[in-house]
Amino acid sequence: MVAFQRSLLCHSLAFHGAARMASAAILGCCGALSAQVSWHLLSLPLNPPLRSGHAGMAFDSARGVTVLFGGSNIGAANHNDTWEWNGSGWTQRTPAQSPRARRGTAMQFDSQRSRVVLFGGIDNGTYLNDTWEWDGVSWMPRNPTSSPSPRDYHAMAYDSARAVMACYGGWNGSTVFNETWEWNGVTWALRTLAATAYRLQNHGMAYDRSRSQFVVYGGWNNLTGATGGYRGETWEWDGGPQGWVLRSPAVRPPARRGHVMVYDEARGRTVVCGGHLSGQVLNADTWEWDGNSWSQRTPLVSPPAHVVASSAYDSIRREVVAVGMGSTNDTWRLVPSVPAEVMSRGQGCAGSVGMPVLSSSSRNWPVSLPWGGKSCVLEMSNLGPNPPNIPFVALGFSNTAWNGLPLPMSLAQFGLPNCTLYVAVDVLVALANNGGRADWAFVAPGSSAFLGFQMYAQGLVLDASHVPPRVATSNYCELIVGGL
Repeated sequence: MVAFQRSLLCHSLAFHGAARMASAAILGCCGALSAQVSWHLLSLPLNPPLRSGHAGMAFDSARGVTVLFGGSNIGAANHNDTWEWNGSGWTQRTPAQSPRARRGTAMQFDSQRSRVVLFGGIDNGTYLNDTWEWDGVSWMPRNPTSSPSPRDYHAMAYDSARAVMACYGGWNGSTVFNETWEWNGVTWALRTLAATAYRLQNHGMAYDRSRSQFVVYGGWNNLTGATGGYRGETWEWDGGPQGWVLRSPAVRPPARRGHVMVYDEARGRTVVCGGHLSGQVLNADTWEWDGNSWSQRTPLVSPPAHVVASSAYDSIRREVVAVGMGSTNDTWRLVPSVPAEVMSRGQGCAGSVGMPVLSSSSRNWPVSLPWGGKSCVLEMSNLGPNPPNIPFVALGFSNTAWNGLPLPMSLAQFGLPNCTLYVAVDVLVALANNGGRADWAFVAPGSSAFLGFQMYAQGLVLDASHVPPRVATSNYCELIVGGL
């Protein structure tokens, strides 16, 4: 035990300086690594019937399924069927009651209350302003004391920080709206803001969770002059009373309406695809907004040119799912060609306060994933008090051998029964214990040569107050460098 403790401390002293240079020297610090994104057409035995017209689509993160409702077919008949996608197949649900058939609706998932929320749309010329919720078993009509007026082709997004659903824009056949409404699970409230975006319908809206910003892009209105017609502006709002802020990036997508727009949580990018360009020109280009700039992506395969398709982000499988793209009922998904991964492996051993855990949290995406050239932050937890418990993290480039010794290696010979070293200790870093938790930040390799590169990390906790001193080890994590 003493030998292992001394070894650990010596490594800490020897490598602490090297760890500061690891991002630049060992990991190859560069700008963000740009890789390809890929659209994939899924070959499925069953797809929902053909639909477009902005059917409602939202990912239920509590149950791990994407929910699809409504939309219209080629003959302009509206649907009121409910379908769910579990990552491998579609299943039609048959609840006892359903909302009225419609197109031009908006639907998002309320993660605070585990409900899919649907609002508004149009059916047979009737504009709607009803609110429904789906819990996975039943559609339930809600009767709020106040609601937005009837409308279609509005857009909604869910603010997970404030636990409210925001709705912006839409139109009723004569008026295009620029109102911002919020649903708190009980009623709708019209926000009075110092600044608003343009009057918009058929626009896109997403919530950038990493920056706590609603993002609105594109759309159309029936006004004349500089603010009328097809729009290509980017607007952001942080939920405060100052309202919507017009962003002015140097490059932006062409003005459009009826595009799909969804926030990719794992990559920290808002994705836009397709829609009508000015003159009702159909297209299928893919663009991404990172909070500062737009970049056009060039996937090897793109879906057909389309308008008013539907999409959602599956945060479990880390993919954009879309239907209604083109004149078919196909299902498409968008994923990075080389995704960043953090996978938990092995088993830790307990110290005097339990077993430490090394992990990547989806709450902190995208910075908890090793995207090339970007900072990545992993978390160690269950560390015990500080002082005296001191956490370390070992970073290695192998999980099979270290200094000629095979891995994994039992540490029983050092007086640590049931403890195992899984990773080569190429860099050892002492961390700050903050109430039993510690963050470890590093920069993932930023060269294209490192796409798909594997690294390994394991946590250790030194309890110097224990007599004799005790060391606990965590599980280990396999990290794969991905390209944004």
